[in-house]
Amino acid sequence: MVEINNQRKAFLDMLAWSEGTDNGRQKNQKSWL
Repeated sequence: MVEINNQRKAFLDMLAWSEGTDNGRQKNQKSWL
């Protein structure tokens, strides 16, 4: 389960980097969590 969470976090970080905004990152985290 920890491995999946790490992969998910890395995926969210990638999305946040592509979005380039903290607001986008928070929105993605809510939808995935």
